Amino acid sequence: MVWCGKPPGLVNPDQGVVKKSSNLAWKKVPFAHILSKNLSGIPVHIENISNAAALGEKAYGIGKGYRNLIYLNVSIGIGGAGIIIDNSVFRGARGYAGEIGHVPMTVYDGPPSAHADGKAAWKPFVEFPLC
Repeated sequence: MVWCGKPPGLVNPDQGVVKKSSNLAWKKVPFAHILSKNLSGIPVHIENISNAAALGEKAYGIGKGYRNLIYLNVSIGIGGAGIIIDNSVFRGARGYAGEIGHVPMTVYDGPPSAHADGKAAWKPFVEFPLC
């Protein structure tokens, strides 16, 4: 049996590490190892939530039978995109190809950026309020 997890944030599935999670204030947390240890040694694989959703759609949903697809994760905001090319998750050069919520943009008018490095990103401008 293998347990799969999808923590929020930037993950490295090969290392089982959450590189950064703004939601949980995590940096370089060996999440797969910690979870496996707490599950009596059951192997754990972690994956980015948008990639996991794209793989689910490819295996069981509307993406079944297609070699390529893009899953756009939109809920209360822009989560990201799971990109599958030739039946494999496309991660890009640094492993974060689908992290579109923090794509830099030029702001001509509007609220100040919520991006951690002070640059503007489109995520704060398209998020929906909870109430």
